Amino acid sequence: ESDPNHPIRLALADNDVYDWAPNSKTILYYCEGDDQVGYLNSIIAQETMTANGAVDVTATDGGGLDHGDCAPFAMLGGFFAFEAERTDTFDPIVYGQVSGNTSIDQPNGSIDVFIQNTDSLWTYEWNDGTQGTTLEGLTAGDYEITVSDDNGCSTTVSFEVDQNVGVDYHETNSQLHFNSVQQTIVFTGSNSLIHVYDINGRRVAEKYLQAGQAMRLEAMRPGMYFAVGALGERLKFYLE
Repeated sequence: ESDPNHPIRLALADNDVYDWAPNSKTILYYCEGDDQVGYLNSIIAQETMTANGAVDVTATDGGGLDHGDCAPFAMLGGFFAFEAERTDTFDPIVYGQVSGNTSIDQPNGSIDVFIQNTDSLWTYEWNDGTQGTTLEGLTAGDYEITVSDDNGCSTTVSFEVDQNVGVDYHETNSQLHFNSVQQTIVFTGSNSLIHVYDINGRRVAEKYLQAGQAMRLEAMRPGMYFAVGALGERLKFYLE
């Protein structure tokens, strides 16, 4: 009786499943009519866990149900308890519009992001600690933004800023137009080098266009894209 390392004492300690404090919500289901599992186990466990510091442990009685009927009572209770705590799948679609850096002395690259699924309250944090949807004054390189919802779920998306030093940005009447039928970008105005970026900011195509020329896009995957001209022209379009 006085030996703490007696095999019986050690076996009892190994089977002690309630002398601890759960950090999450815990519900213990029992039935006083259960003829195979003593219902006092749940009551003792609830009291012990609470005494150990647990803040959300409850014991729920199924009454006079026998062992066979108490099992589905406990399983259904657990199902509905989890269902009440369940949140929808976290699946935001993060888009980004990236402008390359065109200066050596004063970096002016930028990234603007926005989200298609807007039911949640989003927070945005860039890898340099900046908060918000826009990052400006960027040199060429890779940048990451972490988007989180009000449930604490998050996803991280990367964007690439190109180095376009030497390109002359100025006011222009040039314009880009998307022809959804022919799957082309049509350019009007002065000659310009056109870059096409996907929603992750990766450059996927480029072509030097003269006035009236078209850039064919049929080989690209369906999705949302941004076209940026060397003279400041911008276009957002969708491929289906």
